[in-house]
Amino acid sequence: MEHITAENYNDMRDRVHNTEKNDSVVGSTNFGIFMDYFESKDAGWIDVINKELEEC
Repeated sequence: MEHITAENYNDMRDRVHNTEKNDSVVGSTNFGIFMDYFESKDAGWIDVINKELEEC
């Protein structure tokens, strides 16, 4: 897959969620967590990030 498209998004998402999440394992990723946030109807996580950035 060279680019993420509407047609291949679900396949990409499944592969990301099946990837090891333990950060001590080579090739692991936490991108699935971000994908869950992006797909959530609750946008409160954006407010948390914005608040942290404002306090810097």
